[in-house]
Amino acid sequence: ATKRRRGVLWRLAEMALRFRDVQPDIVNCLLVWKNQVAPALLGVQRKSSSSGVGGRHITVNVEGTRALHYFLQFDEGKENDKHPIIESLFALPSDDLAALAQDGLSSRCVWDALFLPSIYKRSCVVKARTRLVKHLRGKWTMLATDRIGHHMVIKLFRSFSDIKLREVLTEELSQEMYRLKGNNMGRSVVKEFELNTYTYSKSDWTKMMQNQMDSQQWFQDEIMDKKPKRKSISGSTVSSSCSDAKRSKTIVTTSVDSIFDALTIPKKQKKCGKN
Repeated sequence: ATKRRRGVLWRLAEMALRFRDVQPDIVNCLLVWKNQVAPALLGVQRKSSSSGVGGRHITVNVEGTRALHYFLQFDEGKENDKHPIIESLFALPSDDLAALAQDGLSSRCVWDALFLPSIYKRSCVVKARTRLVKHLRGKWTMLATDRIGHHMVIKLFRSFSDIKLREVLTEELSQEMYRLKGNNMGRSVVKEFELNTYTYSKSDWTKMMQNQMDSQQWFQDEIMDKKPKRKSISGSTVSSSCSDAKRSKTIVTTSVDSIFDALTIPKKQKKCGKN
């Protein structure tokens, strides 16, 4: 795909999120690339590093990467646990997939797409996040100490409701504690993963993680999924979000009016000149 065509695909994918009926036809056209949709859109190219450190220095096609961000949000196919665009991500070499997490544009468009609230609980997305643990084995310490990559590591860890998946990540990171404690990004991962507790007592770590996941689940059930309603004076129920919006609008209007009322514009006075 040429750069010009990738720009067209970007706008087409953005439009298709609003008009979902056209998504199956677009996906069928993209499948001409078979399982190479993501690699073709990204166009990953490696740059030589003067420091000799590989994996981080890459360039991607901007239009293709933004198009992929929207394609990843398309509805699942007939088989809910398979998504052809997401599946094509794993056609990338593990080095390239890890490098995407260290790049500002691709981390926001590709990795962050797997954590969007609109597709967060889809079975194909949950499966993709699970596959990342094995696909990037041996690279988690590198990502955990990276300025951009450590955000992705923490997000992935928090997304797991299975304590075994959390333990796989924690076990690998605990092997290189000295590297993690060498910079601020790594230390934030040590704190999030409770690595000090893990190295001291795995049973205590397991209990701590279980309590943490129970608290997160309670928060999602009681706060996120339920919208509390309250009765108005007339007896009809009004959602708190609507009333809060009206209240905030009133407060802002009042505050602005009060500011203008408080302003006094000085009038120019004519000076009495001597005749």
